[in-house]
Amino acid sequence: MKFFFRGDGKPTKDYRVLHQSMDRQLQACKDYQRHLDAISPKLPDVARSFISTPWYYDFNHHDCPHDSWLMDLSLKVGVKCNDDRTLDLTLNLLGAYHDRILIFHYRNVTFCGFEIQKQGRHNTGDWLRDEFDVLENGFVAHEILWQFGEPWRIVAESVEFSAQDRR
Repeated sequence: MKFFFRGDGKPTKDYRVLHQSMDRQLQACKDYQRHLDAISPKLPDVARSFISTPWYYDFNHHDCPHDSWLMDLSLKVGVKCNDDRTLDLTLNLLGAYHDRILIFHYRNVTFCGFEIQKQGRHNTGDWLRDEFDVLENGFVAHEILWQFGEPWRIVAESVEFSAQDRR
């Protein structure tokens, strides 16, 4: 991840260390917003429709993925013309307020790198932050920083987001 980090340092009560860490996180948010502004015209419309909205980054909004939990991850292989095989990936998350199911659907995945390190009763832990980028070929790179394990990286032709009430 270029902008955000987990901050796995030892807990401290030293206000100078806490202040520096907060300053770094605030600067990362500003730098990432500039990055989003720069790549926004290059994003596929369906991805831009949620990546560019303020609610996506508002931790108080029930559709913001921050603090959500991984519920399901599925891969689906398809065949286009001329035996060209495709791979779609879907992530289902339980939203932070446990009242919404958040769904990320990645179409035509060309790279998927992730690990799961179960910690006690948790699999990945909470979704902490994520970053988007557009690659030279126009595909979207999405990196997800979880509470546990290394960041996930998914590269796909497009990424879609939807949310529904938990039943």
